[in-house]
Amino acid sequence: MKKLTSLLLSLAVLTTAVLPVAAATDQRLTQVTQAVKETLSIDDGYDTFYGELEETTFQSFWSLNWEGEGRSLRVSASEDGTIYHYNYSDSTGSTSQNPAFPEYSPMEAQAIAQNFLDKVVTAPLDAQLEDTETMGSIDSDRYYFHGALTLHGYPTPLGLSIAVDSHTGQVLNYRRDDRYDVYLPFPAAPAALTEEQTANASNLLKGTLALRLEYVLDEDSNTAVLRYLPEDSNSFYVDAATGKLVDLTALYGNLSKGEGSDSATGGTTEDSADNGLTDAELEGIAQMKDVKDKDALDKAVRAYSELGLSGYTLNNCSYALNRETQQVTATLRYSRSGSSGSPEEVSTPYEFNRSITVDAKTGEILSASGTSWADEDFQPTVSPAAAQTKAEAFLQTLWGGDFTKSALYDSQEAGPETGLRVHTFTYAQQVNGYFFPQNTLTIAIDGQTGDVINLYRDFETDPTFDSADGILTEAAALDAWFATFDVVPGYTQVPVALSDYSEQYRPLLDLGYTYVHELKLGYALSQKDYYLGIDAKSGDAVKPPVTGNSRVITYSDLEGSWGKDMAEALADYGVGWLGGKLEPNKSLTQLDLMALLLSTRGILVNLEDEDSADTVYDYAYSTGLLTASERNDSAILTRGELVRYLLDDNGFGEAAQLPGIFRCDYKDADAIPDALFGYAAIAQGLGMVTGDDDGNFSANRTVTRLETIAMLYRLLSR
Repeated sequence: MKKLTSLLLSLAVLTTAVLPVAAATDQRLTQVTQAVKETLSIDDGYDTFYGELEETTFQSFWSLNWEGEGRSLRVSASEDGTIYHYNYSDSTGSTSQNPAFPEYSPMEAQAIAQNFLDKVVTAPLDAQLEDTETMGSIDSDRYYFHGALTLHGYPTPLGLSIAVDSHTGQVLNYRRDDRYDVYLPFPAAPAALTEEQTANASNLLKGTLALRLEYVLDEDSNTAVLRYLPEDSNSFYVDAATGKLVDLTALYGNLSKGEGSDSATGGTTEDSADNGLTDAELEGIAQMKDVKDKDALDKAVRAYSELGLSGYTLNNCSYALNRETQQVTATLRYSRSGSSGSPEEVSTPYEFNRSITVDAKTGEILSASGTSWADEDFQPTVSPAAAQTKAEAFLQTLWGGDFTKSALYDSQEAGPETGLRVHTFTYAQQVNGYFFPQNTLTIAIDGQTGDVINLYRDFETDPTFDSADGILTEAAALDAWFATFDVVPGYTQVPVALSDYSEQYRPLLDLGYTYVHELKLGYALSQKDYYLGIDAKSGDAVKPPVTGNSRVITYSDLEGSWGKDMAEALADYGVGWLGGKLEPNKSLTQLDLMALLLSTRGILVNLEDEDSADTVYDYAYSTGLLTASERNDSAILTRGELVRYLLDDNGFGEAAQLPGIFRCDYKDADAIPDALFGYAAIAQGLGMVTGDDDGNFSANRTVTRLETIAMLYRLLSR
């Protein structure tokens, strides 16, 4: 059966805004779809397409969705085609969960990521990935990169992230951080900053730093030493235009006073041969046909006086399509200011919120929700009996057919005992005198106003102290501390009072917001690395102690070794042993092997650490490689045992045990034990074991650590 094409139209409109006459929604979707397809070079092999729209007073965002056999693509873009989010999924490739070398190195994947960013980020913005020493992983199918947007060549606080498939090189996910914030228009390109500006900023920013002198525990010696530690401080930047120091923390605090919410975050379709859209895309766009606009739906909802929407303001309206039933619904969200008591009391302000969901084409009410809580001393003026009468009358009007089949099943009264301001009644279908509570109608009546608030229909089924001699002066310590920072020119996200833009941003002011953001060029401090403070005697900056397991594997004993390249290649992906030496000619123990296999899952343990062996064997037990009774940490393994463990860990165990179907060409094939013959054959077929110097499998000969590395390398290279 032909797949259902789908549409999700999500329209979030601030009703106080005056919007210009817009092009038909399907034409707008056509234009943004064309722009995104061109930017991303999207092919025409998708079966279905549908669009999502979120429209605010200041910005419109489309979520474009393509689906095909085993794959899908989701893109969030602004009206002009600027891409903010991207997510690609493809289940048609290999589903093997066995570790293997990725096809693309971290460097190659980063180049792919940067090429993608060069397409989707346009002037005056640019995208800059962070310098990274990303280590590949045998056990991961993707690389993650992070970065930030730059504006006119200067860094901004607007971050981004991107993921690349390590086996296919496909970009899987992209996201930039400024999707939900409201910013003033980006500033024009600035004049070049001068050395005088930089020197002024350095002096001002240094003055924001302060240190305190305290004893701290030196963990290596169990001695308390004196250290200058940084005082907590506000966040500052120096405005490049004015040369003044700005306290951002204080600025945010002043703008936030008095309000709960602070910042604002928040024609005819042509033939596909002419507009570059596929039939599936055109069919998805066509789903918008006959959907009522927010004003018509608002009027339809307000016609139900029982809802008591007088005094409420419509904040937004979002549309959604049930892709199974093809029903388009719309959720209208309202709010008004009031008090914990009656609407006339304003000494304790509250924000009352209402949501009404309707059929977007007919306006039929489907559900409702709203503010149901109350103060502890709330006393309802509407009795439960009166509320029930109102509830039943409204249900009879709205869903009479279902209501006549139902009876009161449960109820909850408003008042201080429940902490609710609504009386709630649930009616369940009753058949032959018995309830069928899978089919229910639930309604809640405000205990103060008698309005219908909630409505749901489910009718479908201790140390030694160091001396204080020779201590640095505070000024010297501060110089040393300041030296750990760079004074960086760039754009800073600065809150700007909405009252300065009262008319243009009136909708946000009406909703209780106090500021929007502006990117301003200036200087800020950026610490070169993370430091705890300044040693009070040496003046050295102190870094925190290294904790946890390092993922860096290095070997100092492989110079001139035949397996050096293979060992280092595995180490680049975090596979191997910690400790700094491989000990290539040392016999392999069971514990050695289990630790090596655990590293292929991204977990490195230092076998010199206490309890590390237990961690290793917990992994072995969980994967079925061996049982607790088979544990023998110091057992020396043979080549045959190693091959069996490696292939079992990579999913070849069951096949290797099939009798009578294998052949292998080792010179000692006849001497290979029956229990290992299948393993030997598979290992030869995979190129994992080519035989020793004499061409023998040598199943019973002990195996060295370097031979183990070589076998694992070849296995992962298959």
